[in-house]
Amino acid sequence: MSEETTSLTQNTEAATEPNTILGSAGEPQAAASNQYAFDPTTLPGELANEPSLRNFDSIDKLAKSYVHAVRKLGAPGEELVRINGETDQGEIYNKLGRPESPEGYSFDGETPDHFKKTAHDLGLNQNQAGQLRDYLIGVGKQEDQTVRDNFDRQQVEYQQKLQQDFGTDYDKNVELARRAFLRYGDSETVEFLEQSGLGNHPGLIKTFSKIGQSLSEDGSIVLGAGEQLGGMTPATASSSIEDLKADSEFMSAYRDQYNPKHAEAVKRMTDLYQYLG
Repeated sequence: MSEETTSLTQNTEAATEPNTILGSAGEPQAAASNQYAFDPTTLPGELANEPSLRNFDSIDKLAKSYVHAVRKLGAPGEELVRINGETDQGEIYNKLGRPESPEGYSFDGETPDHFKKTAHDLGLNQNQAGQLRDYLIGVGKQEDQTVRDNFDRQQVEYQQKLQQDFGTDYDKNVELARRAFLRYGDSETVEFLEQSGLGNHPGLIKTFSKIGQSLSEDGSIVLGAGEQLGGMTPATASSSIEDLKADSEFMSAYRDQYNPKHAEAVKRMTDLYQYLG
């Protein structure tokens, strides 16, 4: 074969090699498939040795993993709470919904400032603080009711003890005790005995009953004809009961066992009914 023929053949073969953009249609696809290639070892610093990045060989896979994580966590990475040794605890509480200050809490009804401050110090959000407040209110009401029940039960026990000890002279001895105490006791002491329930304590009643008996013997105190306990007649007791029934504030306390004045109202009404016999 002549040199001319060989040259022609080589030129023909070279011509069949696609070296134009249109002629090499397959090459851009290869370039396109490589443009998303990802090599974590080319990243700076510690990222080049991060084991979790070795699972990705393309940027699109890395991006898909990030999007999936954001959707699963419900927030992008920059909005997530990062906890480490240098993280400020207050920042964590705020990101979890705590108000910026104790004044940021809002509750139905009066709430003391010290509770708001405590809730804020504990890092509670509005819902958590509200649930804690409702729980404490419920516990407080239950404890108050227990105290009232114990108080009422004790008063009944006092009365039963006195009735047992005094027998048929119960009314007379109680009236002597009452008059003797009112002769020497001041208003502050009377108020204390009423609020504490000690005004019905058997030992105290017996002591003043003896004092009253001594005073009656020397004429210092006298029981009027037809008088009942406390120097009140059945007629005046009945009138006082009707007056109390017409008092809306008193009846509210009398009917509502959670009212702070409930025990006092019940005792006052009970005492009046005792005067009726």
